[in-house]
Amino acid sequence: MPAYILFVDDNDSAMTNLPKKFHAKFNLRYTSSYKKALAILKSDEQCGLLISELGLNNEDGITFLRTIRKFYPKTIRMVMTASTTFSDAFDALNSAQASRFIQKPCPADTLTKIIIHGMQLYEEALQKQQAMRKALLGSVNALVDILDLVNPEAMGFSKRIRNRVMKTGKALGIKRLWQLELAVMLSHIGCVALPSEIMEKMDQGKKLSPEEQQIFGMHPSIASNLLANIDQMSTVAEIISHQHDFLTPDQPLESRIIKIALDLDRLERKGNTPLAILDKMRTKPKAYDPKVVETMAKLLANRNTKSVYQLNIEELKEGMIMAKDMINKDGVKLLLRGQPISKASLIRLKAFHIALGIIEPIHVLAEELAATI
Repeated sequence: MPAYILFVDDNDSAMTNLPKKFHAKFNLRYTSSYKKALAILKSDEQCGLLISELGLNNEDGITFLRTIRKFYPKTIRMVMTASTTFSDAFDALNSAQASRFIQKPCPADTLTKIIIHGMQLYEEALQKQQAMRKALLGSVNALVDILDLVNPEAMGFSKRIRNRVMKTGKALGIKRLWQLELAVMLSHIGCVALPSEIMEKMDQGKKLSPEEQQIFGMHPSIASNLLANIDQMSTVAEIISHQHDFLTPDQPLESRIIKIALDLDRLERKGNTPLAILDKMRTKPKAYDPKVVETMAKLLANRNTKSVYQLNIEELKEGMIMAKDMINKDGVKLLLRGQPISKASLIRLKAFHIALGIIEPIHVLAEELAATI
């Protein structure tokens, strides 16, 4: 849905005086108080442009604009006021970082041009942000693929649960899905620093000693510490740090999804059926978020039945999921059961399958990753 324009003023004359075709083109809204404006902004829709008077109901309009800047940074902020004081203009443009200070009265044709420019600024900023996020996701995906080639046991966890986590997050209405995607992709990056013996045990479903459990339990904090100071990664680091926690009000919803997906994957690899595992999770509401469990169970119940195909190297495609571990002639695991075949892995396998000693046929689930959970 297109972003709306919000007027915050003591009357709606400026908005109503705009041309009729302008009303038809843009989603215009109006309120006469800062409190009501904040309530409107809390909705799921995005406010592209906010035009506000200062000092409504003797309240501080600059503080209001600062609040908008802090909690709704995407929204373009403008001031339209009868005030002529330099200090008001200075505070609005500098302290609250409003993009425009409009003097009342403002002719409708002039205001129309200003609003169009404001929405252009919003769209440009949105496109820039989306491009940056796309580039970030691409870079992280490349990093994960490289680490997967070096340490498939460590990165196999996140690879296997990624699609399941994303489908569950989307079904639960998580707004910033890109943060969830980054969190699940990087959820086990800390495992790269752990002893290979521990990762092999985890992969094989063997029981860890108390000391090994303690070491393995450190991987979320290792990953979190690596990511916390990187731009746009602080929230992702927070999600990862709580991915093994018991359910608490402070545990992010994204962490709850990843926790359930990880435990489901671990128990499924031991031979348990997914729906049976989720049934047991329903009996542990203090450990698992019931809403997440029910959502994941519903998605699993509606999935298509997957068939196992036996293929040679040349028939493999990106996105196919391993039905069995891919083991070479020396017993080295190259890809793990349940893991999707990435572009990097596919290139490596096809280019060096003889040197790698790959045993054919290869057992895969034929559906592309996007069609499974």
